[in-house]
Amino acid sequence: MQDLDRIVFLGSGPFGVPSLSALASSGRFDVTLVLTRPDAAAGRGLRTRCPPVASEAERLSLPLVRSDRLDSGIAGRISSLRPALLLTADFGLLIPPGLLSMAPGGVVNIHPSLLPRHRGAEPVAWTILDGDGETGVSFLRSDEGWDTGPLIFAARTQVAEGETAGELEERLAALAAGWIVTVLDAYLGGRMEPRPQEGEASRARRIPRRMLDMDWGRSCTELERTVLAFSPRPGARTLFRGRSVKLLRARAAGSEGSPGAVISVSAEGIEVACGSGSLVVTHLQPESRPAMSAAAFAAGYRPLPGERLGAP
Repeated sequence: MQDLDRIVFLGSGPFGVPSLSALASSGRFDVTLVLTRPDAAAGRGLRTRCPPVASEAERLSLPLVRSDRLDSGIAGRISSLRPALLLTADFGLLIPPGLLSMAPGGVVNIHPSLLPRHRGAEPVAWTILDGDGETGVSFLRSDEGWDTGPLIFAARTQVAEGETAGELEERLAALAAGWIVTVLDAYLGGRMEPRPQEGEASRARRIPRRMLDMDWGRSCTELERTVLAFSPRPGARTLFRGRSVKLLRARAAGSEGSPGAVISVSAEGIEVACGSGSLVVTHLQPESRPAMSAAAFAAGYRPLPGERLGAP
């Protein structure tokens, strides 16, 4: 029986979970260690939450280490395992030079965009904000930069109309998991050679908090993308009767009116005027309340035509 190639998996967020599961069940690779970030306080009440990759590693009974530092101790443990390669997916730390060359296959990263477009921390949100019609997942051999290493393989997919960032990331995670065993097997077997990235690079910088605030003077197309790009988290925000409301799903429409004013309230949603066109909000989350449909919100809060959203 052929020995399984050993892999050390580095990941934290939900994007890497399907790929970790696919590797562990492949019969082709041996995940000898999972390295993830420590539990962190998040959400309302700052409750401690376990990284999704850690939960999956525990479910699969894989060796697990939690650390937010890739120090000499971590490097020594990885070296002792003699892996064929290290695999990173939504890990969030820059890999130090010593780890980049530790394994024969180096460090392979799974990135949720078609590189060199949207290098950086928020590729899925920026894919939607920029109105890209196509995206995908890139498998690259990491170098000392952020997402600048040579490409091994890229899998493409169309961005669906009205798709939120959460939905798109979930699809991209499944796309990566569907390719991961094939790509790594071909890469380690010398049938896929890394090649330099081609095309114009763009940066997917971290989203500043100010970008979450709905500026009703902008066009309906821009505001539709803002809502979808930040849904379900952290959520695009506006004010209604002085209280914060997150907008979770919306679509552009063609009505005109005073920016920020409610045009109509119907079973289809709450239509709000923009700088050009209008936005039909269909799902939202009032402050300190669960997410709900616009119809449920209208039944409880009874917004009126002409009433304004945003700063008073």
